[in-house]
Amino acid sequence: MEQKETIISSAANPVIKWLRGLALKKHREEDGVFIIEGARDVQAAIGLGWKLHTLISTPDAKPLAGKKTIITADLMQRVTGRDNAQDTLGVFYQRFSDVTEIAHGLWLGLEEIRDPGNLGTILRTAHAAGAKGIVLIGACCDAFSPEAVAASMGSVTAVKIHRMTQDEFIMWRASYKGGVLGTHLQGAVDYRKASYTPDCLIVMGSEHKGLSDAVAAKCEQKVIIPMPGGTESLNVAIASALMLFEARRVLEN
Repeated sequence: MEQKETIISSAANPVIKWLRGLALKKHREEDGVFIIEGARDVQAAIGLGWKLHTLISTPDAKPLAGKKTIITADLMQRVTGRDNAQDTLGVFYQRFSDVTEIAHGLWLGLEEIRDPGNLGTILRTAHAAGAKGIVLIGACCDAFSPEAVAASMGSVTAVKIHRMTQDEFIMWRASYKGGVLGTHLQGAVDYRKASYTPDCLIVMGSEHKGLSDAVAAKCEQKVIIPMPGGTESLNVAIASALMLFEARRVLEN
């Protein structure tokens, strides 16, 4: 006789408490995991080699390979905090790229980025522009937060991510052989006239402060995005998109 699958229906279940706790950064860091929602993005992450910790689905979800835990649709809404929650989520182990990987290709550096929605959008843009990855410099927000992962639309698993302190960036810059460009309000070069090289790091500052003096000093080119309409600055996600796609345009011509 075939044994029925056990369906978790109580919010007091330890699995549900653990999943809900992953909304907090400290719990994600303790276990080194994060949540991806939706069968398509879960399957894509598995295909890209991300290590699956736990697969969660509702009783009516389409089957995915691997052992899974079944929870009610109501509990899925509680876990995700969404009324229209997907029927599948995966808990994956976090991973970060080695610093040696930054040596080649187009990368984007982000210093002190604090808005997870912006970071997720930038991850998606970097993926679309064919960038190798993102370097998070200093006290940036968590790339594996629910807000950043959702805004990335799955790109968080397709783009390499490396973290370093400001001091580590300055030390790394001394040995980096590629070009480093930083957006700056006192930039002397129009971003459309800057020199982009195949091995290149474009550095963007925080939403409120821009690049720090220490990081800006390590940029061999400081560039500015002209704003004839008169506004003081652009949202960092928009500015990142302009820079990445301009670099891609130059490198492909």
